[in-house]
Amino acid sequence: RKTPIRILEDHEIPKKIRDLDLKLAENNEEHAYLLANLKNITIEDNAYKNVQHKLNTKQKRYLCKLHILRIKKKQWFFSYDPRTGRVFNNITSLFRDARHDLRLSGQNLVELDIKNCQPLLLLLLYTENCEEKRRFQDLVLSGQFYEFLNKCAGNYYKDRDKLKKAFYCQMLFGSLFQLKFRLPAALQREFPILYAKIVEIKRLNYRKLAWFLQTEEAKIMINTIVRQARLNNIPVLTIHDSVLTTEPYREKLKN
Repeated sequence: RKTPIRILEDHEIPKKIRDLDLKLAENNEEHAYLLANLKNITIEDNAYKNVQHKLNTKQKRYLCKLHILRIKKKQWFFSYDPRTGRVFNNITSLFRDARHDLRLSGQNLVELDIKNCQPLLLLLLYTENCEEKRRFQDLVLSGQFYEFLNKCAGNYYKDRDKLKKAFYCQMLFGSLFQLKFRLPAALQREFPILYAKIVEIKRLNYRKLAWFLQTEEAKIMINTIVRQARLNNIPVLTIHDSVLTTEPYREKLKN
């Protein structure tokens, strides 16, 4: 059973931001580059005030305030998952809407992401080219995959964010039991080869699919995009399947 987070008073929060680990992979130049950029991050004084109304629980308000204070106090943390290569730091932990008040070397940030990243990586499960793979790829690249799957499931989800969350929970990261739900059932009907591959992986350990997708994602984000950014001196930070940079570098990074 999870131990609930105790809600700290404002005067207690600074005590929690003194000892934060920096865990970089040994001799990893991309990690060192990300950390160097992280240390140039600042956040506007009114950042918490700007998002407070969107935080509907005391825990969310506490955690948001804590992460903002860590940035203001320059108490950096940086770690990575040795299993997948995913990177975690002050920015990945920050409430999404608070990112609008982040500055890198005093400049506003723009966020670029890989469209439909996790569904796109599912293409790697196909062992040969076939009509089903081409149809799946076309849907993902067109940005209509979630809508198509929802239509096949009877348009059950009315909100796209909830639709994506349900797909992740039921199809990608959930147990075999969750494959009985609406979206996996629709995927099985429309893409039986892909569905069989997912079941095959999950049968050994349902977490293995998530590990596989996150590993491939990290290869793209850290080993490719961050590496090219470092070699071209483009300031970047990553948030799993998206990358942050400053406005002058937007087009250069996209290319």
